[in-house]
Parts: sequence; structure tokens; C-alpha cells
Amino acid sequence: MRQLFDSLREHYDYVVVDLSPLAPVTDVRATPHFVDSYIYVIEWGQTKTEAVETALESARGVYERLLGVVLNKTDMNLLRRFENYRGHFYSERYNSRYGYTE
Repeated sequence: MRQLFDSLREHYDYVVVDLSPLAPVTDVRATPHFVDSYIYVIEWGQTKTEAVETALESARGVYERLLGVVLNKTDMNLLRRFENYRGHFYSERYNSRYGYTE
């Protein structure tokens, strides 16, 4: 795998790899030797906070190279309830500046 990634680096600026989930399997824990950074995708309303914390604690190499987290399938209307005092940040008017409209 390392040779494959070294070869890919010679030809491409970025190589994006969609890996298996971090928590239930160990495959991802073997990748820090050839992956430069990670983005952790979690599903709104499905992934428990404790599961994320445990997964990252058990995979130090991934945690140390973590760029950020994506909250996928977010219910924007429900999010407004949690962020009531900041709800205007998530409005269509705000998001439309970034090309996102509902």
C-alpha cells in the first residue's frame, strides 16, 4: 500500500480514500503510515458521541492526523432548535451565500 500511495503522490496533488468505519473494524488503524490526514464523517442523529470519542481514542494515529469532522445528513430544521440563539446562521439566506439552498 505504501508503494501504491507513493506512486499516486507522484502524479496527483490529492488522493482521497473512502475508508471503512473507524469503530467496528481495524482496517483504518493500519493506514496512518501512508495517509497524511483524515476527515471523520459522522451521521446526524445516528452516531453516538461516546462512539466517536472511543473510536478516536483507540486510533491515536488517526486522531493525530485528523483535519476535522463532517456532520452528515444534518436536519437543519432540528439543528435550529438546538442553536436557537444562533439560528440565523443556519438560515437559507446565510447558506445561499455558499451556494446551498433548500
